Amino acid sequence: MVMPIADELLSEGMIHNELYSNISAARTDEDKMRQLFKALHSGGNKVKSAFLSMLRENDPHLVQDLVQEYNSLPGEHDRYTEPLIIQKHRQQREREEEIRSTGQNFYQVMGQRDSKAYKSTKVERLFDPDEHGDIQRTVILQGPSGTGKSFTTQKIMSDWACERLYQDRFDFVFHLRCKELNQATGNKSVMDLPNYDQSLSSMIKQVLRQSPERVLFLVDGFDELKFPLDVPKDSLPRDPWTQCSPEETLSGLIRKQILPESFLLVTTRSTALDKLNGVVKNPVRYAEIVGFSKEGVEEYFQRFFKKEQHSQQAYDTVRKNETLFTACFIPVICWIICTVYREQFEEGTEMIQSLETTTSIFVEFVATLLKHHSQDMGQSVLTILQGLGKLAEKGMEEQQVLFDHDSVSQTVIM
Repeated sequence: MVMPIADELLSEGMIHNELYSNISAARTDEDKMRQLFKALHSGGNKVKSAFLSMLRENDPHLVQDLVQEYNSLPGEHDRYTEPLIIQKHRQQREREEEIRSTGQNFYQVMGQRDSKAYKSTKVERLFDPDEHGDIQRTVILQGPSGTGKSFTTQKIMSDWACERLYQDRFDFVFHLRCKELNQATGNKSVMDLPNYDQSLSSMIKQVLRQSPERVLFLVDGFDELKFPLDVPKDSLPRDPWTQCSPEETLSGLIRKQILPESFLLVTTRSTALDKLNGVVKNPVRYAEIVGFSKEGVEEYFQRFFKKEQHSQQAYDTVRKNETLFTACFIPVICWIICTVYREQFEEGTEMIQSLETTTSIFVEFVATLLKHHSQDMGQSVLTILQGLGKLAEKGMEEQQVLFDHDSVSQTVIM
């Protein structure tokens, strides 16, 4: 993708003709990349920022693979702690009971969910036969935001690729992110949707023709789809090579018009479950990620911190605070809390007693991110935090939860 990006940089006036000629004249792709790097290095932050935007547009999968959180150091990736997954449709009163509970009482309620009555299960057992010996080829994994649905699909991909999961069940696993599918243009077949090594095309075609039951599709983030899937059944494709609109192709896959013998795992927020139910073909197995159990939270703290002393100190501090301890059942919030406390340990400061609410934790977390990533914004961390605070206050007054890029840019001048 060097030349397409170089073309855009030239048209935007980010590099001059001589540098562009040097890139174009380089013999190998590696030499072209070296010349492009020289251009970026001499152009400063403005050119680097433009390059990153173009790279995201031209090769989003590469960026996703390369970009890591700033605080993930070598050897720190083995933090995965499996969340509690249940296979029971819960009543409204049960959800209300969880919302009303806090602290130890909350984890006692959650402990009841991790029981035979609630049919708790593991990722590796999602496609096992039921008590009657029947196999559901479609599994819907629902749960609130932040409970680990997307991370679970990524973990499935990683473990399958490393032959730690499903190696005896599936020959191919394809990961389809609905957020990326929203950007799809033109007609696409099922095999045009996932990103995979084209050298495997002939092998994939052979498996799809001869053993479709050896293929798993992971459709992640159904609730994020911007196009409808209520497509007339007659217009749906019936094979993975027919090119149709993205909504027709994805609808055909989820409705089992395409590759009915293949396996399908769809993740969604519970708010979009009714919409999904109107698309999927029965029989379907329902599972729900509830969050971390009490034991899961303690395990995550132990995995997160390098030193056992830090792990125990942070965990003891949070356990004494009902608000923070309850919030830790949501994996993403547990990660945020651990990140904030680790920052305090690395700076050699004592545990901050004012970090007693989720708001104070979030403010400290955002301040930590800005400290590492706001060097080119032209404003102090405090000024940016104050601007974000005003934006949050406005959101509360107007009952607005999400803010678009323009709203943030108007509040925080970058």
